[in-house]
Amino acid sequence: MKLKAQPRVKKEKLDNKTIPAVVYGSSIESKSIKLDKVEFEKAYEEVGESSLLDLIIDDEKSVKVIVKEVQKHPFKNLIYNVDLHQVDMSQKITTEIPLEFIGESKAKKEEGALIMQNLDAVEVECLPADLVNNIEVDLSSLNEFGDSIHVKDLKVPSGMEILEEPEEVVVSAIEPKEEEEEPIEGEAEVPEEGEGEEEGKKDNENKEAGAEGKEDKE
Repeated sequence: MKLKAQPRVKKEKLDNKTIPAVVYGSSIESKSIKLDKVEFEKAYEEVGESSLLDLIIDDEKSVKVIVKEVQKHPFKNLIYNVDLHQVDMSQKITTEIPLEFIGESKAKKEEGALIMQNLDAVEVECLPADLVNNIEVDLSSLNEFGDSIHVKDLKVPSGMEILEEPEEVVVSAIEPKEEEEEPIEGEAEVPEEGEGEEEGKKDNENKEAGAEGKEDKE
């Protein structure tokens, strides 16, 4: 996918239709550029941070880049800076690939299991040409409570290496906890059968004993 840009001079003020960005790489000098806001947001939504873009600065020859970082306003959904990494197609790079969860879990469908997702992306190392938009995680292998999918179970293209711990859990099916019913505040406990009668007899006996004690004193 192509992404057009223009050079940006130091301290240049930009309008709300453009986004400041920086292009850098291991064998090039960093460049300050500006991007069309609408065009970049469209490209970013499509490729994310795990696919290549053909960056064209003015009328120069296009170069291969990946989006390395997008800085957003903490309270508003506004992008205020973008870092683009120009890659060498012959050198491996490290980046994060998002996980896409597909399929239906038998444990959830038939047993009511809760599907606990522990990871939503994994760090990988590969040549730029081997990058993919996402890595699929098939939930249909979760058949009963306690089943898990680990990093080592993920299927990735040839030439790609996942850098996470192989035994780390990606997603699991767990049994939901049964919530104990708490008594409603102010609700009186119902006495067991015969319990109320016994207590009533004892109260009467105590009253009679107290009355006899008064008569003896008199």
